[in-house]
Amino acid sequence: MRDPSPAADGPYRWRWLILVVMLVAEIMDLLDASIVNVAGPALEKSLGAGSVGLQWVIGGYALTLGAGLVLGGRLGDLPFWPGPTGSRGAR
Repeated sequence: MRDPSPAADGPYRWRWLILVVMLVAEIMDLLDASIVNVAGPALEKSLGAGSVGLQWVIGGYALTLGAGLVLGGRLGDLPFWPGPTGSRGAR
């Protein structure tokens, strides 16, 4: 019988590194949203907008951030993308 331990090294070899990278990215996203919300009164004063205008600014910022994350993830999945982020060798 074959030893099943070498198979465990294969697809799950980088699981802890991937988990750490994902957690750091999520913490950075939460920190970024917190910074924007804390800066709300200063933004409101500098833009001369009311609370409704400030909600639009923060919503637009969050939408732009989310779209950028989705676009960056999609670009990283493209097979012609150069470098280690491309999936050239994964398929």
